[in-house]
Amino acid sequence: TRRSSDLAGAGYGGDGGNINSGVGGKAYGSSLTPNLLGTGGSRSCGGAGGGLIRLDTNSLTLDGNISAGGNRANGWCGNSWSGSGSGGSIWVTTTNLAGTGTFSAKGGDGGDDGGAPGGGGRVAIHYTTTTMTEADFLRSSAAKGLIRGIGSSPTDGRSGTLIFIDEGDNTAFITDGFRFQDTTGRNNETVTTAYYNNGAFNFTNLTILNADNVVGNETTLNITIADTFEINNVTWTENTGDETNIITDLLNITSLNFLSGTQDYLNINVTNIYISTSSTIQSNINLTANNLTIDSTSILTADGKGYPANTGPGKAT
Repeated sequence: TRRSSDLAGAGYGGDGGNINSGVGGKAYGSSLTPNLLGTGGSRSCGGAGGGLIRLDTNSLTLDGNISAGGNRANGWCGNSWSGSGSGGSIWVTTTNLAGTGTFSAKGGDGGDDGGAPGGGGRVAIHYTTTTMTEADFLRSSAAKGLIRGIGSSPTDGRSGTLIFIDEGDNTAFITDGFRFQDTTGRNNETVTTAYYNNGAFNFTNLTILNADNVVGNETTLNITIADTFEINNVTWTENTGDETNIITDLLNITSLNFLSGTQDYLNINVTNIYISTSSTIQSNINLTANNLTIDSTSILTADGKGYPANTGPGKAT
């Protein structure tokens, strides 16, 4: 069930790229404790998926690179193109994290002849203390594979999941992408921690920066941030039929594109919220705040988020 359709790229942390009539493989596994192998691209000439690196140490000093990337497709395979592999898994648990190196679980780029690229893998780095900065975190990657050829009109894959968790003060940093998941289905979490319990996410501070594939993958997603929730340059989608609940003290939203399904809700309970820099939130919204600021470039819209065609209590008879 994890193989991608004919011609298409493989998925793991993010979906694989589509091509012609082939639909990319879908995401699966854990965002917080990734321990599965990446999936190979379609057909016998497809690129292999990234593997698994699991590190459990007292101290990790990384000045090089730790990688579990997917391979590119091997090109033309019989009478058609082939797909590239998804990124794999990097799961690190350490007390002390240091260095200027990078973690990478990138999806394989598409073939030069037009094969579809793979989706990004999954990276989760758990630590108690670190000398790394947010700038260091941003150089790590669970990025999507990219188109390299145009035959049969392939599409890019989707970025995977990448999270750094400071277990000392319950703070997290997300980049590239993330899937907020519950405990069931092909995308699921199995741990119970201070920051995750039965589908609910709880952090002291959470930053999501430069992430093009954040997904609310729960029927009811609950996110509680004690102090500050920073969202900057993010695309966030909510699956149809789902609801997202955010409780925090300070919510700073910059360059966010939030898109929910029809009849879905975004519920926010916050002390202060600032929405700026061409942010667009497309959802039914229930928002309670002491102070709400929306700058001149940003939009809250529920256009088209009511009952779909031929449904609802006021439909014609």
